[in-house]
Amino acid sequence: MSRQGVRAPGGRRTPGPAAPLLFLALLALATGAGAERWLPLGGARGERAPFADPQAQRRAERYAEVEALTAGLRTGLTPPVQAADAARAAMPDTARVLVCLLAFRENRRPDLTTVPVDGKFMAATDTFPDWLRRVDPPPHDAAYFDAHMQALGEFYRIQSYGQLEMVWDIAAGPAPGGLFLLPDIADYGPGEAGGFWTLELLEAFVRTAVDSIDAAFQADPAGPRFADYDHVMVFHAGSDFQNDIFRDSPNDLPSFNIFFGDLP
Repeated sequence: MSRQGVRAPGGRRTPGPAAPLLFLALLALATGAGAERWLPLGGARGERAPFADPQAQRRAERYAEVEALTAGLRTGLTPPVQAADAARAAMPDTARVLVCLLAFRENRRPDLTTVPVDGKFMAATDTFPDWLRRVDPPPHDAAYFDAHMQALGEFYRIQSYGQLEMVWDIAAGPAPGGLFLLPDIADYGPGEAGGFWTLELLEAFVRTAVDSIDAAFQADPAGPRFADYDHVMVFHAGSDFQNDIFRDSPNDLPSFNIFFGDLP
């Protein structure tokens, strides 16, 4: 019988017969010999008896320290702190973000990537299983990414207590759908089943992508400029390499960081 009990008519779950026996066994242990290990016997109200295990004692002390540090957050901030927070929130920092949508002119190795065969983002006319449409359903167009940016902006606003606001523009690329295009994802990925991205491959992709986007901006005198923004965010077609649980799409771009000194 399941430890969770049986399901009664109407869908309600009721405890199985093992539950009362287990409760009685625990009660006997807690009130019999060795009860000091189970119940905080002795001491004033709210005090716990000393732990026999030094590590357990230290963990309890750390928990008490954390509770003391966060007491103000749990019971409400004092008026002076609330006033200071309100003053900071009245003049939030602003992060200006330029969003670019990057796809590919073709995809000659669709067997090695989740990028659609045409190299573009998921479209409403593409054929996908029903379960795949339930999370982030297509089309993955400018409106789709604008919705994601709204969610990201709310995240930073809330996490910063109103001290950071995000504003963004979605750049209109020269290709249909406002896309910026590179030749083929296969030109940059490992290119063989079981292959892995290297820092050199990743650097080549990022440099080519940024140079391509910048060239499109320079060709349009009225277009945006990188210098007008604090951050540039590039959304690319295809899934994330870290999602490749079947290890059959090595050309999918991974999430990664490159720091100064990683490459010559």
